[in-house]
Amino acid sequence: KIWASPAVAAAELSEPRRRGDEGLARLHRFVDDSLRLTPLTTEEAAVFSVMAVIDEARRECVPGPEGGIQIETRPASANPRCRGHRGRLVLAVLNLLRNAVQVGGTGVRIQISIDARVPRQVTIGVRDDGPGIPEAHRDTLFTNGVSHRHEGFGHGLSFVRQVVETEMGGRARLVSPPGEAGACFELELPTVEGEP
Repeated sequence: KIWASPAVAAAELSEPRRRGDEGLARLHRFVDDSLRLTPLTTEEAAVFSVMAVIDEARRECVPGPEGGIQIETRPASANPRCRGHRGRLVLAVLNLLRNAVQVGGTGVRIQISIDARVPRQVTIGVRDDGPGIPEAHRDTLFTNGVSHRHEGFGHGLSFVRQVVETEMGGRARLVSPPGEAGACFELELPTVEGEP
Protein backbone atom coordinates (compact mmCIF):
# COMPACT_ATOMS: atom_id res chain seq x y z
CA LYS A 1 0.00 0.00 0.00
CA ILE A 2 1.34 3.41 -0.99
CA TRP A 3 0.76 6.24 1.44
CA ALA A 4 0.24 9.73 0.10
CA SER A 5 2.10 12.64 1.59
CA PRO A 6 0.15 14.76 4.11
CA ALA A 7 -0.07 17.58 1.53
CA VAL A 8 -1.63 15.28 -1.10
CA ALA A 9 -4.00 13.75 1.45
CA ALA A 10 -5.10 17.22 2.59
CA ALA A 11 -5.71 18.29 -1.02
CA GLU A 12 -7.83 15.19 -1.67
CA LEU A 13 -9.89 15.84 1.45
CA SER A 14 -10.30 19.55 0.75
CA GLU A 15 -12.57 19.11 -2.32
CA PRO A 16 -15.30 17.10 -0.52
CA ARG A 17 -15.03 19.46 2.43
CA ARG A 18 -15.35 22.50 0.16
CA ARG A 19 -18.47 20.99 -1.46
CA GLY A 20 -19.89 20.20 1.98
CA ASP A 21 -19.22 23.74 3.20
CA GLU A 22 -20.90 25.19 0.09
CA GLY A 23 -23.90 22.91 0.59
CA LEU A 24 -24.25 23.97 4.21
CA ALA A 25 -24.00 27.63 3.19
CA ARG A 26 -26.81 27.14 0.65
CA LEU A 27 -28.96 25.36 3.24
CA HIS A 28 -28.31 28.16 5.74
CA ARG A 29 -29.30 30.76 3.13
CA PHE A 30 -32.52 28.83 2.34
CA VAL A 31 -33.47 28.65 6.03
CA ASP A 32 -32.52 32.30 6.57
CA ASP A 33 -34.61 33.38 3.57
CA SER A 34 -37.51 31.23 4.77
CA LEU A 35 -37.48 32.85 8.21
CA ARG A 36 -37.04 36.36 6.83
CA LEU A 37 -39.61 36.15 4.03
CA THR A 38 -42.20 33.93 5.70
CA PRO A 39 -42.87 34.92 9.31
CA LEU A 40 -43.30 32.23 11.95
CA THR A 41 -46.54 33.83 13.07
CA THR A 42 -49.71 32.55 11.48
CA GLU A 43 -49.91 34.91 8.56
CA GLU A 44 -53.27 35.17 6.88
CA ALA A 45 -53.46 34.99 3.12
CA ALA A 46 -53.68 38.46 1.60
CA VAL A 47 -53.95 40.05 -1.83
CA PHE A 48 -50.61 41.17 -3.27
CA SER A 49 -49.06 42.44 -6.49
CA VAL A 50 -47.26 39.83 -8.59
CA MET A 51 -44.92 42.56 -9.90
CA ALA A 52 -43.85 43.37 -6.32
CA VAL A 53 -43.07 39.67 -5.75
CA ILE A 54 -40.95 39.53 -8.92
CA ASP A 55 -39.11 42.75 -8.03
CA GLU A 56 -38.26 41.48 -4.55
CA ALA A 57 -37.02 38.10 -5.81
CA ARG A 58 -34.92 39.82 -8.48
CA ARG A 59 -33.29 42.11 -5.89
CA GLU A 60 -32.39 39.07 -3.77
CA CYS A 61 -30.71 37.20 -6.65
CA VAL A 62 -28.08 39.01 -8.66
CA PRO A 63 -26.13 36.99 -11.26
CA GLY A 64 -22.52 37.88 -12.02
CA PRO A 65 -21.54 40.89 -14.14
CA GLU A 66 -21.76 38.88 -17.39
CA GLY A 67 -25.30 37.68 -16.66
CA GLY A 68 -28.52 39.48 -15.97
CA ILE A 69 -32.25 39.28 -15.32
CA GLN A 70 -34.73 40.74 -17.79
CA ILE A 71 -38.44 41.16 -17.00
CA GLU A 72 -41.16 41.20 -19.66
CA THR A 73 -44.84 41.86 -18.93
CA ARG A 74 -47.72 41.00 -21.28
CA PRO A 75 -49.65 43.18 -21.66
CA ALA A 76 -47.12 45.84 -20.76
CA SER A 77 -49.54 47.65 -18.44
CA ALA A 78 -50.51 44.52 -16.48
CA ASN A 79 -50.22 44.46 -12.70
CA PRO A 80 -51.91 41.17 -11.74
CA ARG A 81 -52.80 40.46 -8.12
CA CYS A 82 -53.02 37.12 -6.34
CA ARG A 83 -54.18 35.94 -2.93
CA GLY A 84 -51.81 33.98 -0.73
CA HIS A 85 -48.70 34.29 1.41
CA ARG A 86 -46.60 36.82 -0.47
CA GLY A 87 -43.30 35.96 1.24
CA ARG A 88 -43.61 32.30 0.32
CA LEU A 89 -44.17 33.12 -3.35
CA VAL A 90 -41.12 35.43 -3.25
CA LEU A 91 -39.11 32.51 -1.89
CA ALA A 92 -40.46 30.17 -4.60
CA VAL A 93 -39.50 32.57 -7.42
CA LEU A 94 -36.15 33.24 -5.74
CA ASN A 95 -35.51 29.50 -5.69
CA LEU A 96 -36.01 29.30 -9.48
CA LEU A 97 -33.66 32.25 -10.02
CA ARG A 98 -30.94 30.84 -7.76
CA ASN A 99 -31.23 27.41 -9.41
CA ALA A 100 -30.61 29.08 -12.78
CA VAL A 101 -27.48 30.80 -11.43
CA GLN A 102 -26.20 27.66 -9.67
CA VAL A 103 -26.61 25.49 -12.77
CA GLY A 104 -25.83 28.08 -15.45
CA GLY A 105 -23.04 29.96 -13.66
CA THR A 106 -22.66 33.65 -12.95
CA GLY A 107 -22.90 34.53 -16.66
CA VAL A 108 -26.37 33.03 -17.04
CA ARG A 109 -29.07 35.20 -18.57
CA ILE A 110 -32.53 34.90 -17.05
CA GLN A 111 -35.81 36.15 -18.50
CA ILE A 112 -38.86 36.51 -16.28
CA SER A 113 -42.18 36.90 -18.06
CA ILE A 114 -45.48 37.88 -16.49
CA ASP A 115 -48.38 36.96 -18.79
CA ALA A 116 -51.78 38.24 -17.68
CA ARG A 117 -53.63 37.85 -20.99
CA VAL A 118 -55.79 34.92 -19.80
CA PRO A 119 -58.71 36.16 -17.66
CA ARG A 120 -58.33 35.50 -13.91
CA GLN A 121 -54.89 33.91 -14.37
CA VAL A 122 -51.27 35.02 -14.44
CA THR A 123 -48.39 32.93 -15.72
CA ILE A 124 -44.91 33.67 -14.38
CA GLY A 125 -42.23 32.24 -16.66
CA VAL A 126 -38.59 31.87 -15.61
CA ARG A 127 -36.31 30.99 -18.54
CA ASP A 128 -32.50 30.75 -18.53
CA ASP A 129 -29.82 30.09 -21.13
CA GLY A 130 -27.99 27.47 -19.04
CA PRO A 131 -27.28 23.86 -20.02
CA GLY A 132 -30.89 22.67 -19.75
CA ILE A 133 -32.38 19.69 -17.91
CA PRO A 134 -31.60 16.14 -19.07
CA GLU A 135 -34.56 13.95 -20.04
CA ALA A 136 -33.66 11.41 -17.32
CA HIS A 137 -34.15 14.03 -14.57
CA ARG A 138 -37.53 15.41 -15.64
CA ASP A 139 -39.81 12.89 -13.91
CA THR A 140 -38.29 13.49 -10.47
CA LEU A 141 -37.57 17.21 -10.78
CA PHE A 142 -40.24 18.29 -8.26
CA THR A 143 -39.81 15.28 -5.93
CA ASN A 144 -38.92 16.29 -2.38
CA GLY A 145 -35.44 15.14 -1.33
CA VAL A 146 -34.30 14.27 -4.87
CA SER A 147 -31.45 16.35 -6.27
CA HIS A 148 -29.56 15.84 -9.51
CA ARG A 149 -26.69 18.11 -8.45
CA HIS A 150 -23.91 17.12 -6.07
CA GLU A 151 -24.43 20.26 -4.02
CA GLY A 152 -28.24 20.16 -3.97
CA PHE A 153 -30.63 18.96 -1.26
CA GLY A 154 -33.71 18.40 -3.41
CA HIS A 155 -36.10 20.63 -1.48
CA GLY A 156 -36.22 23.80 -3.60
CA LEU A 157 -38.42 22.72 -6.50
CA SER A 158 -40.70 20.68 -4.26
CA PHE A 159 -41.13 23.87 -2.18
CA VAL A 160 -42.02 25.77 -5.37
CA ARG A 161 -44.69 23.20 -6.22
CA GLN A 162 -46.01 23.22 -2.62
CA VAL A 163 -46.47 27.00 -2.62
CA VAL A 164 -47.92 27.30 -6.12
CA GLU A 165 -50.16 24.23 -6.23
CA THR A 166 -51.13 23.31 -2.67
CA GLU A 167 -51.22 26.77 -1.10
CA MET A 168 -52.31 28.97 -4.01
CA GLY A 169 -54.31 26.56 -6.20
CA GLY A 170 -52.08 27.04 -9.24
CA ARG A 171 -49.74 24.90 -11.28
CA ALA A 172 -45.91 24.68 -11.41
CA ARG A 173 -44.25 22.92 -14.33
CA LEU A 174 -41.19 22.61 -16.51
CA VAL A 175 -42.10 23.62 -20.06
CA SER A 176 -38.77 23.56 -21.92
CA PRO A 177 -38.63 20.77 -24.53
CA PRO A 178 -36.22 17.86 -23.92
CA GLY A 179 -32.78 18.38 -25.41
CA GLU A 180 -33.16 22.15 -25.61
CA ALA A 181 -30.51 24.39 -24.05
CA GLY A 182 -31.71 26.31 -21.04
CA ALA A 183 -34.65 25.63 -18.76
CA CYS A 184 -38.07 27.24 -18.60
CA PHE A 185 -40.43 26.93 -15.66
CA GLU A 186 -43.97 28.29 -15.55
CA LEU A 187 -46.02 29.15 -12.48
CA GLU A 188 -49.72 29.52 -13.32
CA LEU A 189 -51.65 31.31 -10.57
CA PRO A 190 -55.27 32.37 -10.14
CA THR A 191 -55.69 36.14 -9.91
CA VAL A 192 -58.16 38.26 -8.00
CA GLU A 193 -59.94 41.30 -9.34
CA GLY A 194 -61.50 44.22 -7.57
CA GLU A 195 -60.05 43.42 -4.12
CA PRO A 196 -57.88 45.88 -2.16
